Amino acid sequence: MTIVSTRGATGIELNEAEAASLFDGLPAARLRESGVHHVVVTGEVILATDRGLAALSFVRFLREATSVGVWVSWSGVIDSDLDAGQLYHLPPPSSDSAWRAGHEAGLCYYRIGPGFIQVSDRRPGTPPRQVVLNTQPQLDLFTRYLVPGPAADTGSDTDGAHRDLVLGRLLLRIGDHAVTLPHRLLCRPVPWTVF
Repeated sequence: MTIVSTRGATGIELNEAEAASLFDGLPAARLRESGVHHVVVTGEVILATDRGLAALSFVRFLREATSVGVWVSWSGVIDSDLDAGQLYHLPPPSSDSAWRAGHEAGLCYYRIGPGFIQVSDRRPGTPPRQVVLNTQPQLDLFTRYLVPGPAADTGSDTDGAHRDLVLGRLLLRIGDHAVTLPHRLLCRPVPWTVF
């Protein structure tokens, strides 16, 4: 259903399941190219460790919408077992004042170069940093989890890289699944000087 937001931009209204699967068959850029600038997620979204893949799929939706500059309005509950500070670079729920206060454009994003990925991370909880991922296991895992999926097996060649990405707050792992957290910088928000 097409709606017009209070900002005057064309938007759509989706439930959590529709939002979480929106980018399964649609590149994020197509959403913006179609004229959508705002998505309203209806109902209460619960980001909790016991929701595993469903929670990670919604985080992916928020990340992809952020990548293309589509604002998301949603309401939800964040489980105390999750470090919400890891998500402050993504659109905050209307119900979380701490997340809303900590949110700003450009807190955590990545750019792709030849043979490396550069991550800029200014989220609360760690000092501002630039991280360069340039080993094949790091690159493979970072791109593998752009879509939430089963976590790397313990003892595999990628186990050390997986652990480093989780501890570095670049991957969010819930149970046996993980998702990449930084969004890709495809368009600079205003003001661009925050970068």
